[in-house]
Amino acid sequence: MPSALLILLLIAASGLIAWAIWKVAAQQFLGQMNAGARLYRAKRYTEAAEAFRVLLEHRLPVGLEADTRRRLADTLDVLGQTEEASSERDRAEAAASCGGRDPMALTAQGDLLKKRQQYNEACKAYHQALSLTSPLPSPGRALIMAKLALAHFEAGRSAETVRWAEASLANAPNETIYRMMERIAGVGYVDLGDFERAESHYLRGLKLAKASGKPQEIASSLGLLGSLQHKRGYFKDAIATSRRAQGVAADPSGTALAIEAECLRDMGRFTEARVVMARRRQGLQHDQPDLQRRMLALGCLGSAWIEIYAECYDEALVYLEEAREGLKFVTNSTIWPPPPSTSDSKVGLWCDSAFANALAGAGRVNEAQEMITNAESRLSGFGQDRATRIGTLGSLGRAAYCMGDLAASRTFWEAYLAASPSPVYVPNAYYWLGEIALRLGETDAAHEAFRQSIAPEIDTFYARRAKARLAEIDR
Repeated sequence: MPSALLILLLIAASGLIAWAIWKVAAQQFLGQMNAGARLYRAKRYTEAAEAFRVLLEHRLPVGLEADTRRRLADTLDVLGQTEEASSERDRAEAAASCGGRDPMALTAQGDLLKKRQQYNEACKAYHQALSLTSPLPSPGRALIMAKLALAHFEAGRSAETVRWAEASLANAPNETIYRMMERIAGVGYVDLGDFERAESHYLRGLKLAKASGKPQEIASSLGLLGSLQHKRGYFKDAIATSRRAQGVAADPSGTALAIEAECLRDMGRFTEARVVMARRRQGLQHDQPDLQRRMLALGCLGSAWIEIYAECYDEALVYLEEAREGLKFVTNSTIWPPPPSTSDSKVGLWCDSAFANALAGAGRVNEAQEMITNAESRLSGFGQDRATRIGTLGSLGRAAYCMGDLAASRTFWEAYLAASPSPVYVPNAYYWLGEIALRLGETDAAHEAFRQSIAPEIDTFYARRAKARLAEIDR
């Protein structure tokens, strides 16, 4: 054999050997990173941070380096080491930007963009990562699809949330992702108003949670099922399911208690609702400071809504100030797997529209009008987010009514109904439309609106008010 050819074969063989060694090392590094992730999920944060630091002592592929530094940054946030966390996040972004066509680097880039609430850019990065993976079903593809579902969920794009959640379910996800995507698909279908499909996903998720034997998973699945029952106006079932969830496991997010409180509020049992919501606020806890602040802000917002329904506007304003103060310090930390949550922009809009409502009720008209104008202008950015549009329109409709701007209130409530609210909230809109018609002297229109309020046969606080108004008109 010619010596030149022999040399070429030796070079090729050595290259294959080197590639094989690198592949084994890469798999080992990936295993070490996953070990750190398991420590994080087990809340052994100091050990997780050390595992990530040890891994970063090696020369890693850029994608793995970016993902490891991102995870380290999130772990350091929990440990209160914010300066080092910020530094690691910057280094993660630098590594991800050098990743080129590395799917792991692009996925890490998407995670970092999602953390900054740049959801469109995050989705682009995930899509590019997905295009570079094998088209065959695999846990890796399922993970990227799950991240797409969550990014679209945070952006309020329910149809895309469902699309990617179901795609993830069809691509051989691991057990954790499978359970999560059943829940996320259900949430997406609820936002689309398709309660039958939502329920089927929630029930499958509950079955999987029970099979896992993990109390927190079971409680979370029961909480979502209770939330769906509440939206349908099945108050007794929702409260019973919520209490089942509370009995299964401690609920650090307070979801089950929030559902019970909302049921009691919508039934007009405000004193009981206040007690339950106070228990929720007191029990909220999360290791990540940002998520803790967000949950407390949502807890205060829930208490504010009870006071708004009860027309105790000054008390509502106190809770709303607490919610707003908490949101000032939220920077949207990212964890994996993340709980279904809401982006800060959504929570901020909910808070400000509720502020408009409470300010108007308290007679602070100029401040309320400023809030209405501000919230209405921001609402245009949530064109595909049905739930956020409905919640905001309802707040603005009440606020305008309290200010005496009946034309604006009617416009808001008609837009509210056009967005197809959940059955439990239909009586509210028709009740307020009836009140507007009465004040305008349109007795027939008022009678029809009050009749529509009680037509769903859901025994809400506002349906009972509408029934009393009908009796007054008919006398």
